[in-house]
Amino acid sequence: MKIVPLTPVFAARIEDVDLTRPLDDAVFGEIRAAFEETNPASGTTFQRQSNLDIKTGEVIPPDDRRMLYQLANQLWHSDSSFKKVPSLCSLLSGRIVPPEGGATDFASARAAYAALPDDLRQRVEGLVCVHDFTWSRDQVRPGILTDKERAEVPPVQHALVRANPENGRKTLFIGAHASHIAGMSVEDGRALLRDLTAFVTQPRFCYRHEWRQHDLVVWDNRCVLHRATPFDSTRYHRWMQRTTVSGDPREPPVR
Repeated sequence: MKIVPLTPVFAARIEDVDLTRPLDDAVFGEIRAAFEETNPASGTTFQRQSNLDIKTGEVIPPDDRRMLYQLANQLWHSDSSFKKVPSLCSLLSGRIVPPEGGATDFASARAAYAALPDDLRQRVEGLVCVHDFTWSRDQVRPGILTDKERAEVPPVQHALVRANPENGRKTLFIGAHASHIAGMSVEDGRALLRDLTAFVTQPRFCYRHEWRQHDLVVWDNRCVLHRATPFDSTRYHRWMQRTTVSGDPREPPVR
């Protein structure tokens, strides 16, 4: 097995591993170490991201609610940060990949935190962020969620700065689900979050993955933001299968 770094700050390609067969403990241990695994995860969710109707196989029209809903994936975000127990990681596999477009961008909020100016780092320490799924979906189309859907995902609070429990390295826990800062006016909190997101997503902290069929990408939602990029959904087919692994329930939200 080979681990090939892809940028100076994060992201690596793992080569010569056959995922069609069970991995032995030694190989899996190396992969887990590369990921900087912490406490065991407690659950998984699965989601199909595609422009193909699962029943008919036909292309879904761009103005269909299912396609509009997926537009939120083009915002920088951390999967499931709106949950009381946020995600540990996500795994995304490319089943059907268009010949152009549809790349996925990643940004290391941990590398960005280490590069923050001292005054900004001191400012964000101890702040609490409100994560709200309704807020992120309303950025795509206000009111896209039904009242029932909104009630199922009430806002939660998480520390704006989180530390990896194994190595102590800190990160900014932000993204499109981050609505505002507790104890600040909504306007001021959102302005700060916009500034932090702009800092994290500078090219020096980013990696773009151009998909090939059967690629599998795994990322740490605790310290990495990601976003989808557009492709011509009326011309090409695309089918991505995502698995999201829950974090440790022993790390509760602030409130």
